[in-house]
Amino acid sequence: MTTTTPPQRCFPSLPVDEAQTTGTGRRLRICIVSNELVGPSKNGGIGTAYTVMAESLAQAGHEVTCLYTLGEECASHDISHWEKEYRKRNVRLVPLPRPAPGLIANQFATYSYEVYLWLKQNDRFDFIHFPECQALGYYAQLAKRQGLAFSGATICVGIHSMHQWIKEANREYIASQFDLQLDHM
Repeated sequence: MTTTTPPQRCFPSLPVDEAQTTGTGRRLRICIVSNELVGPSKNGGIGTAYTVMAESLAQAGHEVTCLYTLGEECASHDISHWEKEYRKRNVRLVPLPRPAPGLIANQFATYSYEVYLWLKQNDRFDFIHFPECQALGYYAQLAKRQGLAFSGATICVGIHSMHQWIKEANREYIASQFDLQLDHM
């Protein structure tokens, strides 16, 4: 009787040297957009996932920017402290500027639009990664789909916990039109 060992399945490791990054010898330029990052925020799963992703990609030789959508709001220390801490890990931490006054929309649409404006002004990324939570990538994805921006970028959306699921898990009802807007976004 012969036995065979099933093949092991594993993910390949991230490329380490620059020559392997894009096939052209250029490091990938990656932007991770999040309202949670380890340090500046009292993070949960999204903050942990995106911080580890940023550090791993930076260690693999990629150029990583984290766009922190809470701006200068930090759970501890100030934003300049965290910018320095992230720089030590070869990750650029950028606080999203506060929304311009006069924009009349719910907070999620406002943040998503401000993220879009920042990304459009800094349209140099190969990859842009968003959580679906709070719809931070909504306007950027619309712009890409309509051919208005980000033609050279691949946009990724990580699924963590959509608004409707959170409402159901907390046994809450839809309480306003903003809940419906957020679900749509």
